[in-house]
Amino acid sequence: MTLQNDSPRTLETTEVPGDALHQILAAGDRYGRTSDGARRRVLVEFVSANPNGPITVAHGRGGAIGDTLATLLEWTGNDVAREFYVNDAVGSQQMQIFAHSLFARYRQLLGHTDEVPEDGYPGEYVIDIAQRLVDAEGERYVGLTPHAAAPIFQALALHGMREQQTETLAAFGIHYDTWFSEKTLHASGAVETVLQTLTTRGFSFQNKGALWLRSTQFGDDKDRVLVRAEGSPSYLAGDLAYHADKLARGFDLLVDVWSADHHGYVARTKAGLAALGYEPFQLQIALYQPVRLIRNGVEEKIGKRTENSVTLDELIHEVGKDAARFFFLLQPSDTSQDFDLDLAHKQSKENPLHYTQSAHALCCSVLAKARELGTPIPHGPAADFDAALLTQPEEIALIKKLADFPIEVQQAAVALAPHRIARYVLDLASLLHQWYDSSADTPLSQARLALISAVRTTLANALTLLGVSAPSRMTTSEPAAAMAAV
Repeated sequence: MTLQNDSPRTLETTEVPGDALHQILAAGDRYGRTSDGARRRVLVEFVSANPNGPITVAHGRGGAIGDTLATLLEWTGNDVAREFYVNDAVGSQQMQIFAHSLFARYRQLLGHTDEVPEDGYPGEYVIDIAQRLVDAEGERYVGLTPHAAAPIFQALALHGMREQQTETLAAFGIHYDTWFSEKTLHASGAVETVLQTLTTRGFSFQNKGALWLRSTQFGDDKDRVLVRAEGSPSYLAGDLAYHADKLARGFDLLVDVWSADHHGYVARTKAGLAALGYEPFQLQIALYQPVRLIRNGVEEKIGKRTENSVTLDELIHEVGKDAARFFFLLQPSDTSQDFDLDLAHKQSKENPLHYTQSAHALCCSVLAKARELGTPIPHGPAADFDAALLTQPEEIALIKKLADFPIEVQQAAVALAPHRIARYVLDLASLLHQWYDSSADTPLSQARLALISAVRTTLANALTLLGVSAPSRMTTSEPAAAMAAV
């Protein structure tokens, strides 16, 4: 992913500040959206965690990035769908071990002394799936031999893990249009079709019993295996079939959100699609770097449910959905991130989420007080106020920042850079606090109410775009991240 210039648009000196405020008040919750885009059909695929474990914190960062990218593309006039790629045809050995682990936990819950395989999955999430199975099926499978149980429990493990992953992602504010099964590619013959197409087009060759892609002809640093010597298709073969299927479904643009350890697959995947006859620009890949959770200055690595990593469920439970999403989005995705758990709990301006949400709540409070006093608040297309009264440098700075928002949305969408919006909303909150602190004792005019209303609208829209709530009132007894709108 190539990030574009981070320089925001500023209000030109020839523009009238009042025009920007009128545009915001007229547009309301649609301010920042554009409908003049190419109206492309875009498929954003993200998270796509393996079905043998829960959604981790690392997946969570990819989820926040992918979901916000999808929203950015929607806001800029595209028809967007979200997709999770279910790796249910991955090396059956992994899933067989998972199935044996689940069978052992299932029998343990029913009073038996089975042991989880030495190379199995001991995490609590396996017990959770086993408990659901006991609740639903009782002792139905308890008498099966391990051999007979293997295919049954592999299917049950897939189903149970899918349920857990769906629930976790929903709690994180992510909902998919499609859960695409990898095994359907193999069952439908799509992989074989892709291999035949590459052979027909002259971009595959045999060497040492394996089938290879001539990926060096399309910029890759070396040719890649499509079918191994022992006859099984490589991961690349399945991935090319999957991307060809996406394009065959009528999508104009594919956006994949991958963890940085998949960096090596970028060039070969693009080369494979070019060899199939597709245009390189039809696939854009956003890579994200790993996350370190920091508490008291020390990295936390071990979670209670997996015994080797912290799950997204555990993070949400501790700091809340809003803090998790906002913190994940504060940094460019191609940089590593330290997530400060202590900071996420603070209810002060040091916490960027608290600082931003309190700016929105401040606007709501001022507007509510004006209503109590019977003061009319300018709103809608016919808002009546004199923008010429807004002459303070802090007021002009606020108006300029408000006018930047639609351009920020467009640039963030083009650059696949959702952190621009998180940075924007934090900057806007800072400008509001600076202005309000310097003019709080000044009687409010209609123009200032219009400005506050425009700031509130823009803050709410930006936070909504990020999947973060915009509370109208802040509490003091809850973690900042868990504050809900009133």
